[in-house]
Amino acid sequence: MGSRLFTRPSPALVLALAAAAVWIALPIPERTPTGSPVGPAVRSVAEEWPGTTPAEFLGTFFDGTPFTPLLYLDELTVVATAPTPDGERVRLVVYTPGEEARELATLSADDAPGFTAVAADDERIVWTQTVPDAKGVARTGIWTAPAGLAEAEAVRVTADTGDALFTGSQYDLQIAGGSVHWAAGTRGSAPATELRSHPLSGGETTTVTLEGEFAWSAWPYAVSNGGAAGEGVLLADMAAENTTVIPVETGALATCTPVWCRVLALGMAGPGGTELMRTDGSQRRRIADERTSAAVPDPMLLDRFEVLLDVSAADADGQPLLIFDQVSGKTLLVASDARIVRARGATVWWSTGDEETLKWHALNLARLE
Repeated sequence: MGSRLFTRPSPALVLALAAAAVWIALPIPERTPTGSPVGPAVRSVAEEWPGTTPAEFLGTFFDGTPFTPLLYLDELTVVATAPTPDGERVRLVVYTPGEEARELATLSADDAPGFTAVAADDERIVWTQTVPDAKGVARTGIWTAPAGLAEAEAVRVTADTGDALFTGSQYDLQIAGGSVHWAAGTRGSAPATELRSHPLSGGETTTVTLEGEFAWSAWPYAVSNGGAAGEGVLLADMAAENTTVIPVETGALATCTPVWCRVLALGMAGPGGTELMRTDGSQRRRIADERTSAAVPDPMLLDRFEVLLDVSAADADGQPLLIFDQVSGKTLLVASDARIVRARGATVWWSTGDEETLKWHALNLARLE
């Protein structure tokens, strides 16, 4: 296994490199006031873009078992998990309504957490299986199978995954440059993160170790967690092997991609609202108050849409699902009764109802032009 160290510098070194223009540290900008209230939306996506209709289908298979989408391959084809009819096993399947589900893999229902991440490109589907070994220690393997509904045997890519980390982000597992990429924790006294890669054509797992807590973002970037103590968020370009400091003031928590950051102002009672800013510190604006929360881990899908939930209006049927469109500056209603909400790439999907009334809905944000 190849390995190299990508060291997080000391504060003194950061300052020195900043003076040499190797690191970029920008001042905290003035916030841009919003021109409209930042509470619940008053206009729907369908009203803003007439003719927009989310895809919708029943949340059960022909055998009556419910399924949960993990990834939309297109607006009607999903990679999903579903129990077997007897409840003893969990299946990972590819499914299009009206077609028989293609089974990729099965695990015992006791093998929690089971299927922990999935990614796909035009040629293949890649997923992780995290199950306890004989000593009860969780072990993760990475598997692959050809894309499409045709039956094909799954192949294990590697079991050399370390202490793999999965947060629900679309970047937990990703395919780029002919390899699959993921992050793993370390067991040393000081926090560090292993960014791991394995060629899909075969070979050895390579590891780059970053000092501190990092996660993959949009390839080839990794981003550090938080910044709540005022030290800023580090954005590491793993291809160019350089790092940028994204300024975050003390008392704020930032989640960043290479382009945008979601910034939460933290108070005694929790987050006091949501702001967005570009990673160079520009275009900072408050988009939501304490009545809303982020609906998905990743900020700014397509570098344009922030997905939110109106938690103040939650009830037994669900809660309003919203999107903020940074192009128009509007917050728009997607659904009034969303339960489970997920997003990957251009697609945000959500459930409504339960048991016999369970449905899944999907909105392709790329169509909102």
